[in-house]
Amino acid sequence: MELRVLRYFSMVVQERNISRAAKKLHVSQPTISKQLKELEDELSITLFKRGSRNIQLTPPGEYFAQQVQHILDLMDKLVVNLHEGQPVSGRILIGIGELELTQSIAEAINRLTSRQPDIQIDLFSTTDEDLHNKLQSGLFDFGIMLNPADTQNYNAVELPGDTTWGILAPQNSLLATHRVVTPDDLTQLPLITAQQNVINTQFSQWLKKPLTTLNQVATYNFHQNAARLVSAGIGYALYLNSHSEVPQSDLAFIPLMPELTSTTSLVWSNERPPSAAAKFLIDHVYQCQSRH
Repeated sequence: MELRVLRYFSMVVQERNISRAAKKLHVSQPTISKQLKELEDELSITLFKRGSRNIQLTPPGEYFAQQVQHILDLMDKLVVNLHEGQPVSGRILIGIGELELTQSIAEAINRLTSRQPDIQIDLFSTTDEDLHNKLQSGLFDFGIMLNPADTQNYNAVELPGDTTWGILAPQNSLLATHRVVTPDDLTQLPLITAQQNVINTQFSQWLKKPLTTLNQVATYNFHQNAARLVSAGIGYALYLNSHSEVPQSDLAFIPLMPELTSTTSLVWSNERPPSAAAKFLIDHVYQCQSRH
């Protein structure tokens, strides 16, 4: 019986709904359903009453839920006590694959360094290909990837919040006066697109046609490069914006309609155990996740 499965069970009991629990846990609904069924099989007990819109516990399920909560509370306290006053030093290298640093990671880093000042955090913006290579070689402890991330060789946790896709345009352009940008608005525009396949796939699905049908004049890997190209008058850039802010005062950000959003994941190798410092960061990421 894994602690992770008990946390799944506890969240389902709390939410009384598997879909809501899956959303809060940042895992898929089928994953939770499968784990709960395996838990019932392992215990040889029916925990839930089936056939209801909201989850209802059987009498054995009610008792099990109470005991599980005691176990989880005890484990959380144990982890805190183990870490309390235990100095850890080390260097954590985090690669960011052509994205902005997410608020949840920034919060986790702040909490970690305030409690463990001897841990040094180094952030590196890099291409997706380089990120994968350095994670596999062990040079990076963590990577931040856009979803759907390729997590075949990684442990991963989806980070809270999402970011909005839009078009970065010159402030003095006609498009900058629009409240939103639709697929029809992009038909004749010189467009600057991202080099990441996952982005282009999402964008093509939003367009409901291949990117090759548009007038693509340039591509970029880092967001600051997109801003420079737009500012230089090269075209209009597909742009991921976390805070509805623009990188330069001469530019405007107009969100796509229908809305297109993305999430990110923190990933680390599943082939090597994380260092003591890296384990602390993972703990703090989960703590920050629970607050969102």
